[in-house]
Amino acid sequence: MNKKLKLVKIFFINFFLIILLIFSVEFLFRYKEIINFNGIEKGLIVKTEDPHFENNKNYVGKVFGIKSYTDENGFRIENNQFKYKKFSENVLILGDSTSFGVGIVEPETFVGLLRKKYQNKNFYNSSVVGYNLYNYSIVIDNFFRKNYAKKIIIFLNISDLHFLEAFEANSELEVSYIKRLIGTLNIFLRDKLLIYTYFKGLVSNPPKRYFDELFSVYNNENLLLAKKYLSEIKYKSDQFESQILVVLLPYSFQVTKGKCSDFFLFPQNKLKNILSDINLSYIDLTNSFCENKNAIELFLKFDPIHLSKKGHQHVFKSLENDRIF
Repeated sequence: MNKKLKLVKIFFINFFLIILLIFSVEFLFRYKEIINFNGIEKGLIVKTEDPHFENNKNYVGKVFGIKSYTDENGFRIENNQFKYKKFSENVLILGDSTSFGVGIVEPETFVGLLRKKYQNKNFYNSSVVGYNLYNYSIVIDNFFRKNYAKKIIIFLNISDLHFLEAFEANSELEVSYIKRLIGTLNIFLRDKLLIYTYFKGLVSNPPKRYFDELFSVYNNENLLLAKKYLSEIKYKSDQFESQILVVLLPYSFQVTKGKCSDFFLFPQNKLKNILSDINLSYIDLTNSFCENKNAIELFLKFDPIHLSKKGHQHVFKSLENDRIF
């Protein structure tokens, strides 16, 4: 056997072993449920009017690897057999992917737990991946055209604010072919390979990276647009004679060891000042996360904000303690 043939043989043996190792680790991650997928199956999100969008109606598909269902409104429900109770008090839930409960089966999300606890109430979970304050005002209008909710609860985190100036600036930028290609490849890999999601999280530290980006926004913006949208929401809830409550949720980076200080919680404090100015009732659950010795376990692995099963239980218990009903 000549030297070139030996090298080719060694190459293919090593290549096969690497592929075998990757598949073995991937199998381990899936079997042990070490980390969640980050992708959303096609068809969940549909555009209505620019820039508003919503969940598809009567949808069945995987969100962060978990089979998820929506009703005839596009609101998340336990399964496609679920029915709302007639003559029960309605509660409208507004939020983004956190209150949608990505990566968690619906009965184990905090909305699902509230639904189970308070069976005399209907919880309409209108949360949509990517929603912010701009969208919530539209959802309220659409919901109250056909229904009534005695209570509106907005689950708000520091990334839900709509910064118009930044949005407009980014929309004018042309994205290069290479960046689009990298973005497409990233979406494909995060949807298909847990090993990619895991090692990307190790290398890039998403909780810190996302928080740093948002922190600079809070430092440089006066949040007038956020105040405008929150004021609109407050006005509409008053017009519809519906009680409204904002529940503030933290970023995972903020509640890790040594981070629960005024410096890192500056975004929440700035937001609470706005809520107080417009007389909008709120509960800040950040401190309850800070008091938990294993706060990082309340979030999905390497995730800046999405809650784990333990995190959803924590929010549910905190809401019970605050006696919101």
